[in-house]
Amino acid sequence: MLALAPLLAEKPVRELREPKAPPVRTPSEKANKQPKMREAKSREPKQPPAPRLNPVTAIDRWNQMTPEQREKQLQKLPPERQAQIRERVQKWNQEFSRMTPAQQQRVRDMYQNFSKLTPQQQNAIRHKLSENLHQMNQLPEDRRRVVRRELDALRNMEPGERASRFSSEDFKGKFSANEQQILGNLSAIQIAPQ
Repeated sequence: MLALAPLLAEKPVRELREPKAPPVRTPSEKANKQPKMREAKSREPKQPPAPRLNPVTAIDRWNQMTPEQREKQLQKLPPERQAQIRERVQKWNQEFSRMTPAQQQRVRDMYQNFSKLTPQQQNAIRHKLSENLHQMNQLPEDRRRVVRRELDALRNMEPGERASRFSSEDFKGKFSANEQQILGNLSAIQIAPQ
């Protein structure tokens, strides 16, 4: 019966206990505590939002579309732009299909790394590429082919190998000073994670 007494009481036992009073703080304690909280918040480093990453290149996305989806996307563009894109995609697919799987992965990685760069960094790389490719396109056709082949070889080399190639007598004898500069500039553009 004594065990049932708390259950029969008008108020539960937990309510009959004396409530604990909240700790009394003086205004100076409150004032001292609040700035510390504000200071702690201001000391926390602000993290920039993580960039959204796209796991595939624009070409991969294009190739994953159905022909109907491609046409729908192209119809949104002026006719001359449509023709330009069709030509570029066809050329790119031919080049990409000739690459080894390792080279294809390297291209994907470079595209992924490029997409992580800030717009300013991307524009700087585009400008440098454009400038040097323009210089290369000014070369006679036969020399342009030789320079392109060398550029492909240089891009597949490790930095140390590349430096050795630049200082070799074969390289210096095979390419003019202008061609050497173009090759040095274009092979130095590395799109690597920051």
